[in-house]
Amino acid sequence: MTKTEVETKIAELEAKKAQPGKFPTEIYTRIVGYYRSLANWNAGKREEYDHRKTFAENQGRINGALAKAEARKHVKAASYLLFSQKTCPNCPAMKAKVPSLGVQGQDYDVAGGEGYEAAVTWTVTATPTLILLDADGRELDRIMAASDWKQIESYV
Repeated sequence: MTKTEVETKIAELEAKKAQPGKFPTEIYTRIVGYYRSLANWNAGKREEYDHRKTFAENQGRINGALAKAEARKHVKAASYLLFSQKTCPNCPAMKAKVPSLGVQGQDYDVAGGEGYEAAVTWTVTATPTLILLDADGRELDRIMAASDWKQIESYV
C-alpha cells in the first residue's frame, strides 16, 4: 500500500466512525447460575427477565440514615450490657476490656434464666456480645469480640 492509499483508508474509517450506525446491543445477564446472552434464552426465562425490576436507591433515605449515624457518633454511652457464658473462649478477653468503658452496666450469663431471657430480648445470637446503650436505654452499637473494640471507641 502506498502512503496515499493508507491516508485514503484512514479518512474512510474516520468518516465511518463519525457517523456510527445502529447495531443491536447484546445483553448478557445471569440465568440459572451463569451469564448468558439474552438472545439465547428460552421463552419462559425471557418472560422472567421482562418482569425483573431494577433496584433504584432512595437518596433521601440514604442521606437521612447517614446523618442519623453521624449524629449518633457524638452520643456517649451511658451504660452497657455484656452477654457471656462460662464456656465461651473469647468472653474473658471481653470482660477484661469492659472496665475501660468507664460506665456502669449489666453482665448476663446467657446460660442462666435471666441472662437467657435478656439475650432473647436483645436478639443476642453469640457470646460474647457487648451492647452500648445511650441515656434513654437505646442501643448505640454492639460488638462480638474484644478485637472489635475500635468500633466503639467513639462512644466512650
